[in-house]
Amino acid sequence: MATFNSNNIVHNEVTTVESRVLSGVHSFVWKINGFKEIWQNFGFLENLYFKFQIGEDIGFPSTFRVSIRALHVAMNNRTYYSLQCEKALNPCERQLVDVPCYMNIEYQLADPLNNETLCTGTAPFVEIRLPWGDSTSVSIPFFDRITNIDDFPVKDDCLIIYLTCKLKILQTVATTLVDKKELFEAEAILNLSKNVEAILEDTSTDITIISKDNQEFKAHKTILIGKNDVLTDHPESHILLAMLNPCWTEGRSNIIKLADISSHTIRVLLHFIYSGTLHPDWANREVADELTYGCR
Repeated sequence: MATFNSNNIVHNEVTTVESRVLSGVHSFVWKINGFKEIWQNFGFLENLYFKFQIGEDIGFPSTFRVSIRALHVAMNNRTYYSLQCEKALNPCERQLVDVPCYMNIEYQLADPLNNETLCTGTAPFVEIRLPWGDSTSVSIPFFDRITNIDDFPVKDDCLIIYLTCKLKILQTVATTLVDKKELFEAEAILNLSKNVEAILEDTSTDITIISKDNQEFKAHKTILIGKNDVLTDHPESHILLAMLNPCWTEGRSNIIKLADISSHTIRVLLHFIYSGTLHPDWANREVADELTYGCR
């Protein structure tokens, strides 16, 4: 079970953090005093965070830092708030270059003054072991619908946010086959980051993955497809288009058979499904062709 290390909580002059653990779910209370003066600077609160220590779930210790950040966007004079989770890579994990693990975050924000739930949601899947860097992070916007800082619940210039954050280790993937449970959990969260060039537009589609034991798993996925011929400048588009092409072994569209692709391409596929991103070394036409036509 994941354990919470209270020694890693950071306190400063504007923030106090309380925590309690209920059935493996970590609940935190943030009391932010004088928050108007702080956030009106439209900067980041770097020291507003807490940490998780997780070890037993995945066999080695891992540290996660979760922080609330506020960013003022001058273009439309709105302030966006996001929850950011950052994974710090421990030295012992540098050896695990072929065993990526993934996590997701379920969160709930509540206004205790008015007994109202402000927002609930689930963060995108994040790979928590990166061989190319020392950390990875994901930002989750949850206050983007609030246009004015005065809309926040305030009492004596003190904002109180209840944040329930559940950190879940989804799986450890070798480079071969995943089982039904892993694919089933993945299909609810399939997404692709929309921080891509403006030439791309949203397209919804159903993708079916067939495991090596012929079990099928369907997922409704919103993906980005290029509007014109400049797709060749965006390697990710090759992979996306390959997922939409007819499967030559099935005679159906949007089918990916794990039995027809190599272990390398399976790894590319899983990384893309869970994280929504592709490493540049992986995004190539050969992988796209294999997703479309299978191994040759």
